[in-house]
Amino acid sequence: MRPLEGAATPSGAGAASDAAPAVVVDAVTHGERSPGVAILAEVSLTAKTGTVVVIEGRSGSGKSTLAQLIAGLEAPDRGTVQVMGQPATAVHDWGVLALLPQRLGLPAELTVEENVLLPYWMRGEQPRPGLVDDFDLGHLAGRLTGQLSRGEQQRVGIARAAALAPRVIVLDEPTSHQDETHADMVTDQLLALAKAGSAVLVATHDPRLVEAADQVVHLIAGRHRGVP
Repeated sequence: MRPLEGAATPSGAGAASDAAPAVVVDAVTHGERSPGVAILAEVSLTAKTGTVVVIEGRSGSGKSTLAQLIAGLEAPDRGTVQVMGQPATAVHDWGVLALLPQRLGLPAELTVEENVLLPYWMRGEQPRPGLVDDFDLGHLAGRLTGQLSRGEQQRVGIARAAALAPRVIVLDEPTSHQDETHADMVTDQLLALAKAGSAVLVATHDPRLVEAADQVVHLIAGRHRGVP
């Protein structure tokens, strides 16, 4: 599988040494796993463009909650989450911030190709050729997503999130439904996105992604035990 060949570099994207980070999570406390016990407690992280940051931990550690906050789906109870210098909840451009949630949200009335290219159509832009093939979906392009396996649906969601080579892409367990071959392919595509200038943040416990990361944020019961 070829890694995002010909992908556009994100507008204004720079190397990982950029002075201004793409994502800043500062002392975030959020939610309750039980009365008086927060899902996330005083969690902080910084992610620069051109890097892969893995949020790792057991089920229930707060990975998905942190991913959702970075993606701007809700605001933290305490602390701040900024993406490209703005509150994450204020960023609504898929070219700046894109998300692969665990619940994929693929419109059932659209084909595989239509789902993948949806971000381009919403912006009135010409799609990049080959994107569907990059995620081994070309032979399924005309099918409705309800006719696909869970792994195939997941790759549709990843391709859709990656379509515009966003400045920041957040993915929640992107290899959880992939076989070994496709999990390697997804990992390669995410590394290619980072090389092109995206900040790639992945909530996962997949060892191949942990090993490939530039930074690992390890969560234990909602607290940060990460080592850059």
